[in-house]
Amino acid sequence: MSCRTNCSMSVCPCFVVPHSLTVQILDDCSGNSCIEFLNPPAPDPQLNKKLYTRSAAQNADLGLAAAETVADVPNGSEDLSSTSGPSNRDNDIGSDEILSFTCNCPNCQSPAENLMKPVDIPMFKQVIIMSLKCDRCGFTSNEVKSSGGIESKGLRITLEMSEEADLSRDALVAETASLSIPQLELQVNAYAASGHFTTIEGLLIGMKRQLTTVFSLSLGDSSDPGRAGKLKALLDRFNEVTSGQAYFTIEIDDPAGNSYIQNLYAPDPDPGLKIEEYSRTKEQDEELGITALLASEQTPVIADEGEEEATAAAEST
Repeated sequence: MSCRTNCSMSVCPCFVVPHSLTVQILDDCSGNSCIEFLNPPAPDPQLNKKLYTRSAAQNADLGLAAAETVADVPNGSEDLSSTSGPSNRDNDIGSDEILSFTCNCPNCQSPAENLMKPVDIPMFKQVIIMSLKCDRCGFTSNEVKSSGGIESKGLRITLEMSEEADLSRDALVAETASLSIPQLELQVNAYAASGHFTTIEGLLIGMKRQLTTVFSLSLGDSSDPGRAGKLKALLDRFNEVTSGQAYFTIEIDDPAGNSYIQNLYAPDPDPGLKIEEYSRTKEQDEELGITALLASEQTPVIADEGEEEATAAAEST
């Protein structure tokens, strides 16, 4: 790059960067753009990243679907007309039954098979496990949803790991829950990932894999040595826990009350497990949609003039 004025100054005013500079990537429908986090794994206050579902036209531009195939499919809609077999929508799902139905792949909008099965978690509740795989683009998705809706109170779960057996505890982390490990100063906010049902070991391995993926630029050869060393040390701590050499404290905060960690001493109290119920704040009720639901239920229904006249005539007779 050369100076547009060809000046001989040691600090050319053409290249002076202002005190505040905003770099904005308006839209990358391929999802391949990335800006490095400054202080992994802590959130970067200067970086704002949002994910969205591609439209049918964007999938056609990327070659993930033919233009004539997706031209009439609106973004985010489901094409249930191609569902084979009788509809099970009005029937209850048995505990040993796997429901299969066809929906549109969220990645390429092509028809894909979605499997759904209810699972009873002992000493907790029933959940729905859903699995989707698209044969066209290879997209896979595994989610866990509670079949009981939102609980009346929020739930805060604290697990003090002290032995290797804690790694085998079952754990259900709902999408509405935030997860933190104080010893590592690590926190995963709510809605950062879909709900999943696994073990504590599987949970830690998944967090390590997600850190490696999100902060991949911080581990490259051109990354800052200080940040790369900090992130590698963090990943090594995860390896120590999964191998039984060290233990952490895991805290789960779920305002919807649908998360769970297995009690190894059930039905007796577990000395390493602390479960607290709490009343949600107004902000949490608004985020979960409870405030809008209560407002709609309290809105009076205004009858039209025809109904009022019919009601008055019935009362007079």
